[in-house]
Amino acid sequence: MPSKKLLSTAIPLLLSTLAIFIFSSETSNSEPLSNAKARKLEEVPIEGAFGPESFAFDSLGEGPYTSLSDGRIIKWQGSKKGWTDFAAASADRYACV
Repeated sequence: MPSKKLLSTAIPLLLSTLAIFIFSSETSNSEPLSNAKARKLEEVPIEGAFGPESFAFDSLGEGPYTSLSDGRIIKWQGSKKGWTDFAAASADRYACV
């Protein structure tokens, strides 16, 4: 009989693997953008840094927020305002604790 510790580790691992397999196979079959859809895309320039490095939304669904190579975190405020500075990582951030 398997121990409870083994089962408590194996079951979440099995479920996680199954979820990854299901969701990755769904997205891997998606078709590339058609020319008509690609023409509708708009590139929004970001000044002074490279990015985005990642995207996130807050619990209210606002954003996206994205991090940039210069340490800034910016937030999308809509097409009228564009990207605005939200936060910044500092080399001295450990001194603030």
